[in-house]
Amino acid sequence: MNGSIIVFGSDQNYREKIGFEISEKLGVSKSENNPDIKIVKTEDDKKSIGIDEIREVIKFLSNKPFSHKCKVVVITEAHYMTREAQNALLKILEEPPIYATLILLAKTEESVLPTILSRCRKISLKREMKIGLVGETPNIPSFLDLLNQSTGERLEWASETAKMDKKEIIDYLEKLIIDGRNYLNEYKGNGSLAMINNLNKVKLDLENTNLNTKIALEFLAVNAGSQSHITP
Repeated sequence: MNGSIIVFGSDQNYREKIGFEISEKLGVSKSENNPDIKIVKTEDDKKSIGIDEIREVIKFLSNKPFSHKCKVVVITEAHYMTREAQNALLKILEEPPIYATLILLAKTEESVLPTILSRCRKISLKREMKIGLVGETPNIPSFLDLLNQSTGERLEWASETAKMDKKEIIDYLEKLIIDGRNYLNEYKGNGSLAMINNLNKVKLDLENTNLNTKIALEFLAVNAGSQSHITP
């Protein structure tokens, strides 16, 4: 299974589960003390994976395995790689060392460059995204649920959802957008298009700015079905 693999679809937790299962099958377990696996993800103070991180990947793979037959790199959020980082990765994706396996985890095929896709074996996940609060199993509202709730109910939703990890919130908003577009295909009106636009606006702002998640979700709660602009 040595080479380059991209896993896309489903939610972040499930992508990681599959990615690390592949690594386990190669005999390389996920462990801080394992010198033959490198896990690449965004840092808390960064919004992307840049060229410096990819240079570290290339350096890591330039040395032979220390205690295993192979070395594994797992890029858990490949969709956050900058264009420059993706371009820097191309050569080693196409011609990885014989002992190396690179596993890229991405939201969708479209979230990485076509040149990246063409150099990887693809694994598409169809499992439905399930996102909940830590230690709880709440009934997560659907697009239609939110659209039909009162402002007070949506504010309660915003307060609870803001407790989730930011990346989980972004994945959840993406799912709501997909739900909304499916709903829009059957029925137009009732503020549904405005809500889809607001969901997309908030998702992009959370991905690309330091906007506070609670403020962003409260904006959605108050302006669910009306066109508006976020005021931090």
